[in-house]
Amino acid sequence: MMFQLFHPGIMYLILLPLCAVACLACAWFLLRVNAAALHAAEKLPRARIAGTVLGFIDLLWCIPNAMPILPESLHRYLLPLAILLTILAYIALDHLLSRAIGGFMILTAHFYLKESFANPTAGSMIFAVACFLFGTIGIFLSGKPHLTREIIRLAVGKYRYVFPAYLIFFAVCSLMTFVLTLASDGKTV
Repeated sequence: MMFQLFHPGIMYLILLPLCAVACLACAWFLLRVNAAALHAAEKLPRARIAGTVLGFIDLLWCIPNAMPILPESLHRYLLPLAILLTILAYIALDHLLSRAIGGFMILTAHFYLKESFANPTAGSMIFAVACFLFGTIGIFLSGKPHLTREIIRLAVGKYRYVFPAYLIFFAVCSLMTFVLTLASDGKTV
């Protein structure tokens, strides 16, 4: 039961600011892409090493979600299966970083929604809508990983500010939820 060591409430408070920083970094990256650097930036969704690392983190994060639906006798196979799937993904999948980002977005949205209902704050309705959008974008990126390349291309065109604006909005919502959760100190709204 190594995954029972992490309390969801504590992980929620750790993940909120970390995800906000990651969203701000992605928004900054998209705003800095120009026509001269477009060719190099378009290669980013295919990054195998970064995609493998983030994909392995995603698979580790899936283990606690899979445990309730599997018999306890199969729990010991989940970590080796995550390692095997990471190796197979490295060998066989293209656009690995894009798929891993999409998986991370889906898992983050699911976790945030679950924890925000357990710890309601004043802005939880706005945060829930932002999480639904975040998870939906993640589903599209996982299902059609070439869309990440298209988002990078749009960062040079007339839709330059659309996706960075949403990432900044999600980061602000995450930080507001973090502050309101700390300020509520366990009280519900």
